[in-house]
Amino acid sequence: MLRRLDLRGTGSADLRHRLPRPAAQTEPPVAEVRAVLDDVRDRGDDALRDVTERFDGVRLGELRVPPAEVAAALDAIPDDLREALVAARANIAAYHEAQRGDEVVHRNGGIEVRELVRPVDRAGCYVPSSLAPLVSTALMTVVPAKVAGAG
Repeated sequence: MLRRLDLRGTGSADLRHRLPRPAAQTEPPVAEVRAVLDDVRDRGDDALRDVTERFDGVRLGELRVPPAEVAAALDAIPDDLREALVAARANIAAYHEAQRGDEVVHRNGGIEVRELVRPVDRAGCYVPSSLAPLVSTALMTVVPAKVAGAG
């Protein structure tokens, strides 16, 4: 529900204290995520199938999509949408390629902040598929993993 907030007459004063703030989650789901990762580490593809069924309501047989199905899906995409996706992929890849450079160091007084790039050998990318499959989620997780060299 929307709520009207009248800020007339407040001038240029800092308004942050007048704006409503959403309730913050008290604890991130670290234990739940670790449990999923441990299960996948222990049981491999069977765990991935179980997690997919649990979160997406889909029971998968084969985890890899056959190349012929990938090609057919790409051919079914309207040309303008495909061009937009190709451009988005190129932009995302270019951004993440730029991150592969040397370590960045920022110094301010006695404080030093360093950005360390630590690529990994493998990456798991989850793209929800049940209620609202988002191609952008696939692009924003898979492309950086590929740029980093994850298999």
